[in-house]
Amino acid sequence: MAAARPVRKDAKTRSIPTINNSGLVNRDPGKYYVAANRSTGAVEEYEYMGYAIEYFSETGVKFAAGKTVKVGEPLEYRGHVLMSILSEEREHIERFGIDGESGTHEADALEERIVDKAGVQNDLMRGMRSRYVRAESEIQPLQKGY
Repeated sequence: MAAARPVRKDAKTRSIPTINNSGLVNRDPGKYYVAANRSTGAVEEYEYMGYAIEYFSETGVKFAAGKTVKVGEPLEYRGHVLMSILSEEREHIERFGIDGESGTHEADALEERIVDKAGVQNDLMRGMRSRYVRAESEIQPLQKGY
């Protein structure tokens, strides 16, 4: 008689600790947090986008680990400064960009013009592929304006 096949035992999945799910204590649910690297100029870049440096207070947000700082000092951890922005503002910046033209909204509009979602064009980078191949030329004339 054949031996029984061993039962596969997979490890349980667990979330990766990040700033926005478990790396902070007393976080404000209406804010989005980033840890900006001080040595690369990221702090200035985030300030330009509208993020603000978080300062230590007894009841405010703080890193879950790290050295203790005095009230009023910026929150830092391993060369990174904690910065925050309102979640609505972050979503607006991501969708429309700082300049109003460079966010995902513009990329989505461009994709609508160049990607054939009806299944005529294979586009494996976007997870789309045609089920049937059409006997049409791959080179098509440009539409007016694009």
